[in-house]
Amino acid sequence: MRSGRTLFVFWLVASALWGQYVFMTWRQSVAPNQAQIAALDECGGIYPPRADGYAQLYSGSWSNWEYTEQLQHPHCAPHVGAIGFFDFVGMQAPTRAALRQRSQGTIDTATRNAIVIGAAIPVGVLVIGLLMLWINRRLRSA
Repeated sequence: MRSGRTLFVFWLVASALWGQYVFMTWRQSVAPNQAQIAALDECGGIYPPRADGYAQLYSGSWSNWEYTEQLQHPHCAPHVGAIGFFDFVGMQAPTRAALRQRSQGTIDTATRNAIVIGAAIPVGVLVIGLLMLWINRRLRSA
């Protein structure tokens, strides 16, 4: 009976370590997409999509405008997440929405995979351990 308790404690520790590994792997794959969504949300309010972009508004003086915007909004210029600032301000609303949706889809997929993998391995090991314990008891009693 003592070996059964020892194996159960070992299973708990191994499952906790596996869960930590799965969480860290999930976090590494999700963090860039969460940062991209946050940047799109923050900068999208400051720089709404315009049909003509911002070139007409600022008469094409891009370097001066970018420098001024970088001082006023350091989180948005010169990059918006992983997108270049000029690419972002030139994007129309559907493109921005598609980019945000793609990042959200990546987060959802990674989360679903982490839950399945994170739960399947410990449950599978527990079932195998219980099966081996049952077989061992059947062999001892025979």
